[in-house]
Amino acid sequence: MSTPHPSISLLVNRHAATRTVTDRLEILHALIAAPNVDPIFGGDVLRIPAEHPAYGWRCKVEDCQRSKEGHWDLCHRHQDQWMALRANGATYTSFLDIAEPLQTRSWSEPKPCLICPELPAVGHMGLCTVHAKRWTGWERWMRKKGEIPHFDDWLPGQSSLPGMGKCRVLACSELADPHPIRLCSRHRTLYNRQGQPGDARVPDRRQRAQRAGADNHGVITYGNEAAFNHWCRTAPVIVRMTGTLSLLGLRPLVKAELQWTLSNHASTSIEGAYWPLRFIQSIAQHCRDQEAASLTDLDLEGLTDHCQKIVKAMLCELRLVYFTRQDTKQSGFFETEHYGIRFPNCSSHFDLTCISQTWLRDILWDFYDDLMRNNPPRSQTTFKAIRRACSELSAYLLAQAPAGGNDPHRLTEQHMLDFVTDQRHRARNGLPPLGLHKDPGGRGRKQSRATPDAVGRIFTGVRRLLRFGMDEGLTTAAGVDRRFVTAVPTGGSSRGGRRHPFSDDVARALATDDNLFLLEQHDAEDRGLRDIWETLVFTGRRANEVIKLRLECVGRINDLPVLWHDQTKVGNLDEGIRIPERLVDRLRVRQDKTVDRFVERHGRKPTPEERTLIALFPRRSRNRAGLQSVSYGFFQTGFSTWVNELDIRGVPHQARHTLATKLLKAGANLCQALPRPGFRSHGRALRPHRQHRPQVERGSQHPLGRRARRCGTRASPIVRRAHVPRTGRGAGHRPHPTIHAGRRGLLHLPARRRRQRLPLEHGLPQLRQIRTLRRRPRLLAPQARAMAHARRTGSHPGNRGLLP
Repeated sequence: MSTPHPSISLLVNRHAATRTVTDRLEILHALIAAPNVDPIFGGDVLRIPAEHPAYGWRCKVEDCQRSKEGHWDLCHRHQDQWMALRANGATYTSFLDIAEPLQTRSWSEPKPCLICPELPAVGHMGLCTVHAKRWTGWERWMRKKGEIPHFDDWLPGQSSLPGMGKCRVLACSELADPHPIRLCSRHRTLYNRQGQPGDARVPDRRQRAQRAGADNHGVITYGNEAAFNHWCRTAPVIVRMTGTLSLLGLRPLVKAELQWTLSNHASTSIEGAYWPLRFIQSIAQHCRDQEAASLTDLDLEGLTDHCQKIVKAMLCELRLVYFTRQDTKQSGFFETEHYGIRFPNCSSHFDLTCISQTWLRDILWDFYDDLMRNNPPRSQTTFKAIRRACSELSAYLLAQAPAGGNDPHRLTEQHMLDFVTDQRHRARNGLPPLGLHKDPGGRGRKQSRATPDAVGRIFTGVRRLLRFGMDEGLTTAAGVDRRFVTAVPTGGSSRGGRRHPFSDDVARALATDDNLFLLEQHDAEDRGLRDIWETLVFTGRRANEVIKLRLECVGRINDLPVLWHDQTKVGNLDEGIRIPERLVDRLRVRQDKTVDRFVERHGRKPTPEERTLIALFPRRSRNRAGLQSVSYGFFQTGFSTWVNELDIRGVPHQARHTLATKLLKAGANLCQALPRPGFRSHGRALRPHRQHRPQVERGSQHPLGRRARRCGTRASPIVRRAHVPRTGRGAGHRPHPTIHAGRRGLLHLPARRRRQRLPLEHGLPQLRQIRTLRRRPRLLAPQARAMAHARRTGSHPGNRGLLP
């Protein structure tokens, strides 16, 4: 008995008003009939062109007629040749230049007989089996007479035979051979190989030619006709790597699902795994064997791992069609794709079935909805943190509260206090949490240990969620007591230690050539593990800012090498920073390796436009266009293994503080040292470097005062384009000060912190009194002076304006 896939069929409310099977089929038919859908995906038998951008199946060698082998871009023979040349140091481009095209051993598509257009041809002469045997007999007879047989002399005397129709196997789309059983040549071979189920017997074979035809096939006897018909219904498709995909014999809904998902996968620009057609054919055969009405009813047991991944990807695409935004609330999950947003390295689907109470789950769904509408987060962290906190509260209420917490009217302040006590007890004794949470590494659900920091995040998440529900009136509508909401304490700040700079001996150990060579040994596929680390050491950037570098990231301005990167955390895009020549040489070598990988996959060099988009450190899988970089987990795993071998304790982020500390020790002031690592604010950056911060007395010159403003032009980083504010923070939010070279230097500061951080002169009015030109730094100081002069003299500028 098939097990439904939990992603769609497992609904919290099985009576939720969602689309029925008929509705789903009509929607899919309407989508498939849309003008932007390729017509090749609209039939029962899909014939994919050989050079299709998503499902191409022909060998990459020019004029080679053979099909690809598995996940390779080459046929089997050319793949063996390329592997042998690659072991000797040859490049992929040189191999494509010298590779000779190969011809297929059989036709890619069955061709009709030259004499009988309704019968399939076999062999290289293009004749059906009957005429091929007639030609062989006539050729033998002519040679016995001592004459040379000519095909052109024999061909006009032959008569056409009627066709036998389609092969009797339900899933087969090929024509039947002129044989009374009416099977194609490959299924007839398979039938004999499997012991002839049903024991179908044919009439006298010597009269086969005279009895050929769909209506004149003679008398066929069966030992068990039901067994033969069953074999014809369940026999698999003979997979041929010719771009043909048979959907015959499938239920209407599952056939439409396969057609639409194939079309949608080929038309989207999201990087994804390659879907070989033979795997799609295996999925179709699996649906046919189980007589599945939909992919949501398909039991994935028995499919290969790659086929299961493809089915799950199809289900994710279908879920967006089958469930509207409001349907997801009743069904117990949340889809970010309904808002046009997808977090990096995360699925669009967030399962909320871990929360048993309907009222609590609805508040969480409304919280997600409000967050996505007004202030979408940059990553999935907020979503998962709130869900984790909510699942802990749900598990406690299910075990301890009356009616399992499903009746919110019976919940009191004491229940929340007991929950808080239980969480603190678990954190103090290291007990496992109440709920089962998914491992961040993607290894399924595991039972971890509660920690004080984790419990603090749980309190913060529960408090934030319930306070949102109270402000929006959701808790009142559900009947939750207000004291139950207000009893949640704050989680407090994280107790994690600060990232200190590396000590001198650790810094030397992490920078020696011998140890760097050991780090390189952990990069088996040469994805740039050592290059990433050396770039972090030289530039002090954040790890993801280096990992996500583009191919064209190195340039020169006034003969000075510059590294172009994006500081997405603080909203600075296309920032430039000077780098040494040693790092330039290493990144140039990495660029050549990345270009070679691009040529190996596409058979050509990238265009200038593509070079600005291709990742400098591309990952291996799910990266058809080379736009996706390696993950932080890949770099962190290699780095952790390396430092453990060296018997050193440290994380890559400490390289930022080490660089800033070295710069301060070398004599650089704060205005020169702190912008290079790209710290978010001066106060935040100074905390790990207090031992090197100059001590100033009250009333003395501060390092960020007049002297810092005078060197603002030199300290400010090279900017190729304007600063772009971070998404989700509002158009006016700039989380870092911008240093201008005007008369007063440091003027334009974050809107929410101007009054606290703007270096105003004595006697000038507060910035909040300046309204019309408050965002124009060059006019700010003269405007403030004019208002101060008007206040002292008793006059008012009136309508004359504030410009000097």
